[in-house]
Amino acid sequence: MKIKFKNFSLSDITQIPNSIGVYIFADDKNNYLYVGKSINLKTRITAHIKAGLIDAKEAKIISNSKNIKIYETNDEFTALILESKLIKKFKPKYNSIWKDNKSYVYIKITNEIYPKIYPVRETEINSKDYVIGPLPSVKITDHILKTIRKIIPFCSQKKVSKKRCFYAKLDLCKPCPNEIEKIADPKKKQQLQNVYKRNINQIKKILSGKINEIENYFENKMRTFSKNLDYEQALEYRRKLQLIHRLKHIKLIESYTLKTNQSFKQLENFFRQELNLENLNRIECYDISNLGEKYTTAAMTVMEQGSINKKEYRKFKSKLTKQNDFDNIKNIIKRRFKNNWTKPDLIIVDGGALQIKKAQEAVTESNLSIPVIGIAKKPDRIIIIKDKKKVFRITSRKPFLFALSLLRDEAHRFAQNYHKYLRTKDFLKLSQT
Repeated sequence: MKIKFKNFSLSDITQIPNSIGVYIFADDKNNYLYVGKSINLKTRITAHIKAGLIDAKEAKIISNSKNIKIYETNDEFTALILESKLIKKFKPKYNSIWKDNKSYVYIKITNEIYPKIYPVRETEINSKDYVIGPLPSVKITDHILKTIRKIIPFCSQKKVSKKRCFYAKLDLCKPCPNEIEKIADPKKKQQLQNVYKRNINQIKKILSGKINEIENYFENKMRTFSKNLDYEQALEYRRKLQLIHRLKHIKLIESYTLKTNQSFKQLENFFRQELNLENLNRIECYDISNLGEKYTTAAMTVMEQGSINKKEYRKFKSKLTKQNDFDNIKNIIKRRFKNNWTKPDLIIVDGGALQIKKAQEAVTESNLSIPVIGIAKKPDRIIIIKDKKKVFRITSRKPFLFALSLLRDEAHRFAQNYHKYLRTKDFLKLSQT
């Protein structure tokens, strides 16, 4: 993987693309301070800068940075692998969140006749091992290995034994080293050893960022088998390609640390004054993704006690036949309140007066009394309609309001991701017909 970064000034991020990739905050001596990945570089970097006004750690990253380097990738998996390589090489000062409470998480490929693959901690690595990482969490690492195993079988049993391993029974370790070792014919044994080594080499390519190379190889195999009328094998490689696609678009975890006692108190005081709101335990934000195509999707993001809670996020597919954002927002919120979820103290909708009106109708028709406000773009501003309409610009004079724009950005990202997922799912169905 040849790495070619583009440099951008921290004072002007308008030219940063809205694409998948890796970004680096660097100081005036070109030392890497923080390395991250995102499905939307511009939005993510903007979020860092906004969060720097309300969070101490983010403030240190921004204040010590001179420029931003970015590398665009074609998919999320490539961004994840590149990010891990850069963190391993440069050990950026502010990437301490990767320690996962114990130590860094890696994927280890052992150096032996039958290389084994499994997740390990930093302390379980020796110089002879082939290692990928650090990776963001055990959960993501397990997901990667589980998906790869369905594409290319491998063994994770540490010692060769006389019985087939558990995964061999599921065709997820094939050929199984335990079975190979029992073969008496040297020629046949060598052939199967070569197959196993080839599988490991293909996995190494995927984990080193050369996933497109393996994808192209599978595509060629599928075409060849189809041309030779071997449809069973052609279908098998199509299955592998679908899994490769799923792996390439692995869901990236993008976390925002927003909570500080001072900023949260300021937010509470602001809404106590403007909305007579006594409690601000839970805020929900809604966004509609409608690209004029077949699907209209919506997302609900949640902030509790000043911290974004991704476990509470929800996604919706519109059931309305007409693509009208105003009617859709009303329909989505009414559907939301049919569920036995924790009720919010405040609702935010992406938009202005009309979106607020429709959302308030949904709340009222659900026999609830919850205030609704809007957040509009260009420039970002909070819109409150009570006795009269009030507009509050989100600027450094009211930095605590940036938390709300970040929540809106999260809703926009989540809704678009779901929209993209449905389009991709539809495309795969068509490709199978």
